Amino acid sequence: MNSNHHNNKKKSNICSFTFISQAQIPVYVTGVERSWNFLKLEFDRQSDGLPSANARYYQTLYTGPKLFAVDDNDVVYYHDAEQWTPYSSASIITYSYDSDFVEDEDESNDVCVLSPDFHYEEILNKRQVSLSQ
Repeated sequence: MNSNHHNNKKKSNICSFTFISQAQIPVYVTGVERSWNFLKLEFDRQSDGLPSANARYYQTLYTGPKLFAVDDNDVVYYHDAEQWTPYSSASIITYSYDSDFVEDEDESNDVCVLSPDFHYEEILNKRQVSLSQ
């Protein structure tokens, strides 16, 4: 893995990947970074996060699972029945930065995590309206 990929990951707040569903259909997933504590509350989860201290957690924006996590080695996990399980078919994992999903931009932070009261639905609705016009 090249160092540019790691640099993009550090400054990103969006992660996307593709996996093959049980119906053998490719599913493209995009998520915005959240804390595991926030996601536990939002989706009524009780278990711990991944063992990796540097794991990152994402709330899905469109299609796919409600949430997912990525460890230090770019292994993508789904969370079901209070268990983390790696996707066997996850591929094309990309990281990006979207300033629309940052409440207060602070250049001193490597990673911008949304505050719990930030509602991304408004941004998505505005984007959908502007696309349909």
